[in-house]
Amino acid sequence: MPPPPVTRLAPVETLRIDSDLVDALYADLGKEAADLVVCRALEDLANRMNRIEAEHRACAFDLVQKEARRIMAVAQQIGLTEVARAASAVRDCAGNGQTIATVATLWRLRRLTDRAMTDIWADRDAAP
Repeated sequence: MPPPPVTRLAPVETLRIDSDLVDALYADLGKEAADLVVCRALEDLANRMNRIEAEHRACAFDLVQKEARRIMAVAQQIGLTEVARAASAVRDCAGNGQTIATVATLWRLRRLTDRAMTDIWADRDAAP
């Protein structure tokens, strides 16, 4: 009897952005300064995602937790609430020694971060 067919999952994440926080950021700083803050935060998120994945590959779960907390802070700064929530899940799973759950939540964090980068840059490029 042949094995059952393998189902390949292709999850699509919905990105939630705290528009009130983003609007306040732009109102307080002005467009140019707020754009710079967002740009730097996105660059920081990209670098931290690379670090957290490297720390995970090295089985440095204490460092995974620390980097997840840093990702949460950066994401919250620019209104990426779903990214912050996913980073919190990574932190919790890594802290509880749940290796399979850590992998799953880390992949979710990666998908959300990639989506945020794509969506925010697309919005920025489309803005007048």
